[in-house]
Amino acid sequence: MKGSWGVDVEDKLIDEYIVENENIDIKVQIYEIEESKSKRCAAQYTYNGVDYFLVGEMKPDEFEFLIKNLNIF
Repeated sequence: MKGSWGVDVEDKLIDEYIVENENIDIKVQIYEIEESKSKRCAAQYTYNGVDYFLVGEMKPDEFEFLIKNLNIF
């Protein structure tokens, strides 16, 4: 996965890891939002030559549950 996500994130990166779903590696990044101390989660993967991005402000374990249960066709 090379290139830019095209998203300007000013929050502090606190974790980064790979989740495998249906033999696709999904890069997950967890950020801490400075003002509220809540978490912003981002995921990126490529499928059939198309890049997909998911971003949400939620608990990291809830975000990971969504990522692991994506139906990738």
